[in-house]
Amino acid sequence: MAGQPGQGKKPFWTTLPGVLTGVAALVTAVGGLLGGLSAAGVFRAAPEPTPAPVVVVTPTSAAALATTEQIALPTPEPEATPAASLPEPSPTAAALATTEQIALPTPEPEAAPATPLLEPSPTAIPVPEPSPTAAREVGDTRQATIWALAYQATATGAEGICHAATITVRHKEEPGLRVGFFNENVEGTGPMWRASGWTAVTLSSLLLGVNPEKFEFSFDTGIPYIDGPSAGGLTTIGVLAALLGDTVRQDAAMTGTINPDGTIGPVGGIPHKLSGPVQAGKTLVLIPAGQRYGYDDNLQQQVDVVQVGEELGVEVRQVANLFDAYEIMTGKPLPRPQVSGPSELPVRAFDKMKAATQTWLSRYREARSRFNSAGSELTDSSLRSA
Repeated sequence: MAGQPGQGKKPFWTTLPGVLTGVAALVTAVGGLLGGLSAAGVFRAAPEPTPAPVVVVTPTSAAALATTEQIALPTPEPEATPAASLPEPSPTAAALATTEQIALPTPEPEAAPATPLLEPSPTAIPVPEPSPTAAREVGDTRQATIWALAYQATATGAEGICHAATITVRHKEEPGLRVGFFNENVEGTGPMWRASGWTAVTLSSLLLGVNPEKFEFSFDTGIPYIDGPSAGGLTTIGVLAALLGDTVRQDAAMTGTINPDGTIGPVGGIPHKLSGPVQAGKTLVLIPAGQRYGYDDNLQQQVDVVQVGEELGVEVRQVANLFDAYEIMTGKPLPRPQVSGPSELPVRAFDKMKAATQTWLSRYREARSRFNSAGSELTDSSLRSA
């Protein structure tokens, strides 16, 4: 309350006795109130603490501490987690894992040596040791002469031909694969004969383990026109002999296709071909195994070619594979690759090959049917060696 004008304030010490008297009266009133409540049983004073309960302040057990902490500091309830969700790892564990990865990195394994392209795996068919031909000097040239068989249709019937073919292999320095065919006439070498030459180069290189790009291969058929795959086996023998430096015997001739696995495949017209080597003065003729009997168009019947050869003064011998034929034609064995593991196709691959083969057979039968239906409209006066 504001003072009136003209009056001053009283000193503090003059009012102190009244304040002390008021405080004493208040304490007396509070004491009387507490005493009345205690007498009525509403409030009881806490008992004097004993030494034992002192441990409540500093608990001796983890349970007591946890209880005290929960009472003193209640933990807030966590947020509800969906039933389908999985508990995520605690931040401490994640941090620890990260720390361990940084502190102790896993050492990287040593890098394995790079594998060159097209190098056979350990499970593949091992390649024989390279022959001495791989170390020949650049420009070195070797040749092999072979005597191939064919037959042609004439006015008097089918007759055989025995012609000399020359195979040349030259060691070269320039890169790239080179395979050539010399012809006396335009297109004097048919596509099947050229395909046999390429097969001979490929198979010979694989068997000997040489790089065909280091050589130049050329074929001279020695005849105006020739086609058909029947000289494939003999052509392969000629390429191998030129690479190895062996000599092919000149008193022998051969007919038979070459397969990728080195087997000698069947041919046609063997009864007609035998007259050719007889006229050329040969004494031995190799034919594919299993073709001792063939059909003679001139006689219109099946004949025994071994017996026909004896009557003509030439030995006819059957061969099943390239290795046997090479040893007979050169007098030297051909190195055989060591085969490891099964040689059969997987089931799925076999099924695909079987289906493709059936398709090819169907196409062949259809083409043969169209050819037979042409009848006498077709004439064939060209040289055949199939």
